[in-house]
Amino acid sequence: MQKQKKVKDYPEGSVALYSVLYKTFASLWPEIKSVADISPGNSYLADVFKKFSPEKEVAKVYPSANLNKKYDIVVCIGGAHGLRPENLELFLGNLKKLLGCFVVTTEFVGLMQDNGFELVKEFTKKIGVHASQDPNFPPEWRESALSVWQRKS
Repeated sequence: MQKQKKVKDYPEGSVALYSVLYKTFASLWPEIKSVADISPGNSYLADVFKKFSPEKEVAKVYPSANLNKKYDIVVCIGGAHGLRPENLELFLGNLKKLLGCFVVTTEFVGLMQDNGFELVKEFTKKIGVHASQDPNFPPEWRESALSVWQRKS
């Protein structure tokens, strides 16, 4: 029998990010059915989602994976910073394929604007407020270009 994980079993930053996402998207939380976490390594955020929102479909996605499934929220915080320049186009194309509703990211703000994404100001403001109020939210994420995007209409 597998041991039940507790909050303390996860890195504080992952739990804080889950909490900030929950508060940011509170009005839409019941409609959000799926979340993808783009990460080149361990994805503790996906594990936290599975623990605290087991009703949601959650996926760990490698930055250069070529997938055709859509997710309501795609989270990419520090997950693509090591991509080679020649892989950025593939990454952005995959991001568009994965995106059902929103992308939460600290990555490539200029490239997001230039490649068919638009900033969602309401949610970007909310996520900034909630991140600044959580003492466990990693400062490097808080001080980065933490933002919420959607496809341009």
